[in-house]
Amino acid sequence: MKKNKKIKSDLAVIYARSTRGSEDDIADQLAMCIEFCDHVGLTPAHVFMAGGSSTTTECKRSVRETIEFCLDEKNDIAALVVPSIDRITRNTNEFVGIRNRLKARGISLIGRIV
Repeated sequence: MKKNKKIKSDLAVIYARSTRGSEDDIADQLAMCIEFCDHVGLTPAHVFMAGGSSTTTECKRSVRETIEFCLDEKNDIAALVVPSIDRITRNTNEFVGIRNRLKARGISLIGRIV
């Protein structure tokens, strides 16, 4: 007899980054992600934000903290929602590595929700 796999939660993490340093830009991204979560039945559990280019130390640290939070099993995250994939990184190798780490834990990476 097969064991039932644990059903993943409906919890999502939202990551937003403003390249213009505008609070309005971040607010728009967050509103878009929250609306998307509501539409597909996800519950935003945590929000991570950063400002500036994806190459800055602050942004890289924020992305790393976001991914670590998602991968921590006690947080039971089902999805990482970003307004656009390039909010995480523009480096293809980094993106593939992040996507694979999330996928290995059953976490969806959802982007380009405009």
